[in-house]
Amino acid sequence: MKKEEVLRLVDTLHRDKAISKDVLFEGLEHALKQAAGRVLGIDPEGVEAHIQRETGDIRVTVGGQPVDLDKGQFGRIAAQTAKQSLATKIREAERDMVISEFSDKLRTLVTAEVQRMERGNVVVSIRGVEAIIPKEEQVPIERYRTGDRLRCYILGMNTRISKATLILSRARPELVHELFIADVPEIANNVVVVQELAREPGYRTKIAVHCDDERIDCVGACVGPRGTRIRNIINELGGEKIDIIRWSPIPETFIANSLAPARISRVYLDREAREALVVVPDDQLSLAIGRKGQNVRLTCKLTRWNVDVKSEVEFEEERRIEQGGAPAVAAVGADGKEIPVAAQGSEPVVGAEVKGTSAEESPALESPHSEEAPKA
Repeated sequence: MKKEEVLRLVDTLHRDKAISKDVLFEGLEHALKQAAGRVLGIDPEGVEAHIQRETGDIRVTVGGQPVDLDKGQFGRIAAQTAKQSLATKIREAERDMVISEFSDKLRTLVTAEVQRMERGNVVVSIRGVEAIIPKEEQVPIERYRTGDRLRCYILGMNTRISKATLILSRARPELVHELFIADVPEIANNVVVVQELAREPGYRTKIAVHCDDERIDCVGACVGPRGTRIRNIINELGGEKIDIIRWSPIPETFIANSLAPARISRVYLDREAREALVVVPDDQLSLAIGRKGQNVRLTCKLTRWNVDVKSEVEFEEERRIEQGGAPAVAAVGADGKEIPVAAQGSEPVVGAEVKGTSAEESPALESPHSEEAPKA
């Protein structure tokens, strides 16, 4: 190889693969050693090869003595040996570069561009570095096209193979959390805290937020002026609905808030079993349960309580059967007094428990905020 070709090769690889020129020169020198050892029939460790960085001049020595290897001496096998050796060095350099650049960026947000589909995986590029979104980390209803730009969550890095590969996700709840951090300054600055988050990718997310400063509206901060902040996040998630819930340390209030957008009448708790029975007006039952049980399912994940929802009619009928047909007493209120059936439906009673257990005071229900993508 002529010296001009050496310099051109190093410059091209440096631009295309962002690998240091010194690393590339070292790779070429190693390849020359391997090829020269094969041509001369000696151990490559006994061969020294050096390429002058500025001029591209090549010097090969054995035992300190220069060896003149012209192009004619390099047979097909020797040339192949040099090519394989250089390719290995380039892969190692790329692997080291990926590890160095991204080892401290794991579990963060990154923007990637879709390159192609490969055996069910989406292959993307992050500033020239290849990464994959495995099938199990894709959103089922999303369709990925070449050239699409996506914000992804860096899930991890596979370094067990010769080429380090970044593993990305579009389906993890952490992606939504990172999007809120990126788009809501109050969350990024820890003024507003994300307490809990539950997600069914592509369909709906519930996020519970809290702020110790009562002067700050934590839900409003997430929504943003005229809904701009939440709309940006929804658009990034392809129209996925997002319920922003006001978190509460009182389980009854938190569970009631989490069932948004349904209105809640009463919440009963079995603290030992960590089970909650929620009673809703008859016309709110389907809304509380959600399509295919989605709303109550996400509420269970968000609150970490096993939540069951019943309508007023269902609840009273079950109580009547349990009491042998006697007039039902629906609940014990926060003041310890029984609440008769006739008084139901006027004002929600939250913090009530099944008769026979202690009742604790609870504040009024907070109104959760639900957002979805604007309809076309």
